Amino acid sequence: MGGSAVAIAKPPVAAPVATIKAGYGQADATWHVGAAAGQYAPENTGLAENLASGGDVDPQVHSRIKEAGYGTHSRLTVRALVVEGLDGRRVALLKTDNYLAQDLLLRRVGQLLDGGDSGVSYADILHGATHNHSSPYYTTTSPGVFVFQDVVDHRMLEYQARAVRDAIEAAAADLRPARMAATTVRHTLFKANVVGEAVADDGSPAGYPREFGDTGVVVMRFDALEPKNPGKGRAKPRGGEPIATWVNFGQHPESLDGYGLTTAYYLGPLERFVERDTGAPLVFSQGDVGSAEGPYDRADTNTTPTPDGTVRAYAHAGYAQMERGARLLADSVVEGWEQAATDAAQVPWSSAFPVALSTAWVPGPLSHPYPSVGNCRSEPTVQGNPGVGVAPDCERAGSPPVASALSIHGLPVPAHCAAPGYPAVEENARLKLQVVRLGEVLLASCACEPQVDLILNLETRANATHGDMHLGYL
Repeated sequence: MGGSAVAIAKPPVAAPVATIKAGYGQADATWHVGAAAGQYAPENTGLAENLASGGDVDPQVHSRIKEAGYGTHSRLTVRALVVEGLDGRRVALLKTDNYLAQDLLLRRVGQLLDGGDSGVSYADILHGATHNHSSPYYTTTSPGVFVFQDVVDHRMLEYQARAVRDAIEAAAADLRPARMAATTVRHTLFKANVVGEAVADDGSPAGYPREFGDTGVVVMRFDALEPKNPGKGRAKPRGGEPIATWVNFGQHPESLDGYGLTTAYYLGPLERFVERDTGAPLVFSQGDVGSAEGPYDRADTNTTPTPDGTVRAYAHAGYAQMERGARLLADSVVEGWEQAATDAAQVPWSSAFPVALSTAWVPGPLSHPYPSVGNCRSEPTVQGNPGVGVAPDCERAGSPPVASALSIHGLPVPAHCAAPGYPAVEENARLKLQVVRLGEVLLASCACEPQVDLILNLETRANATHGDMHLGYL
C-alpha cells in the first residue's frame, strides 16, 4: 500500500507589538523623630540648659541649631515612575518631600543605582522636590540652608539616597506594557499669588493680583495594557489597572507653622485622596511654586468662597484647613484623570512614543547672571541705596523712585543684583536645566523656585499655538 504525507501550514505567529512600559515604586523617607521639623522649628536655645540640668538630651544629635521635633503628622515618601521607551531607554520621574532638590543627593543615588539592575542612572532622573518647609532637611552641605533648616547630617543623606534607590528599583521591577494619556484642567480654589500687587522703582504698578497664576493642573495617566490572549489556566493578568498618575501644579508648601511635627504637608492628604478615588498612586511635581501660596485670610486676598460657602483661607490656618485645600485640589486631579481617558484629552491614549531626557548646566541670563539669594534692582543700588536682599524680595529704607539711567545709556548692567547663592545655598554656580519628552508631552525642570511668568512663558513657547507668547503680566 502506498501512503502520502500532507504538510499542514500553521498560521504565522504575529510579531509582538512594541509598546512603552511603565512601573511605579515607593519608599518611606521619614527621618527620625528628634530631627527639626523643617523651617519653622524654633532655634535650639535649651540645649545648654538641658545639659547642665540633666534634662532630656538626644544622644544621637538629630537636631543641632533647631529645636527637636516631637512626632510625625504624616509620613514622607519617595515616589518614582519609571517609563521605558521603545528603544529601551528608561527615565525616572522622581518625587521627594524635600525642601530643595540638591544635586549632591542624586549623585549618591546614581552611585547606588550603578550597583543594581534598574537600568536607571544618575543621568536618567528628573527630580521633583515638593519644596516642603515642614519636613527635616539635612542633605546639603551649603551652609546658607542651615539657617532655614538645620546642619547637614550625612546619615540622613545616605538614608534618603537609599530610599530613592529603593523606589526607583521597585518601579523598574514593576515595568509592564502601558499606555499614556494626558490633559490639563483648571483649578483656582487652592491657589493664590503670594507676591501680590506692588509699586516699581519708577512708581508704576508692579507685582500681580492675588488671583493671577498658572491655574493648569497637568495630569498624565499611565495604565497597564490588557493582554489580548491571557490563555486558559494561567494566572489572572494584571493588565488594565492604573499604574500611576503624574501631576504638575504650583502650590507652595510653606503655610504651616512651628508645630514640631514632621509632615508631608498638603501632599500627604492629596496623595491619599487621589489614590482612593482612582486606584492610582500619585507622583507630584511643582509648577509655579515661587509665586503660588495660600489663599490667606487677609483683606488683600481674593477670598471668594468655595461653592459650598467655605471661605478660602488655607495658609497658616492649621492642619484641618490645609487638608481641606488638598481635598479641593484632589477633586481637580481626579477630574483630569477621568478626562484623560476620553476624547477631550489633550494627548490621547498612546502606547508607542519617544522617551528621552536631556540635562544641561548653564549660566543664568543677563538679567540674573548668577544664582543669588534675594532680589535687588540694580538701578537703586547704583543710586546709593543698595538694600538688603531677603528671600524673595529686596528691602530698602525710603528708596525713592528713580529713572532707569542704566538702560538709557545702554550700559550692560544686569537689571537685578543680590548676594551670590553659591556656595551659601547653591551647590553649583550654574543652573541645572532638564527636559523630558514622553511623546507629545514635554516636561521641563529648572533648579529654581519659578514664578508664574517663567512657567507661562515656557508653556507658550512649547505649545503648538502661534502668536500666544506670554511675555509677562500686563
